[in-house]
Amino acid sequence: NNSTKSDGSLRVYRTKQLKVGEAWDDYKIQVTHNGVTKEKTIRLIGGDKLEMSFNFTDIQANKLASAD
Repeated sequence: NNSTKSDGSLRVYRTKQLKVGEAWDDYKIQVTHNGVTKEKTIRLIGGDKLEMSFNFTDIQANKLASAD
């Protein structure tokens, strides 16, 4: 578990655990925003850069729709 206490919408993670070309399968990324948690499972490859996003606007829209 590599929890972070960082704030803001952008996170940068670096690791020296993977050598260039080595793969880490089934790495889980978990993000919680306003009490809602989303998770993605990815494959990390040493030396690669990976960009991802988590969309929480669909959840906000569902909350507003159910409040009517």
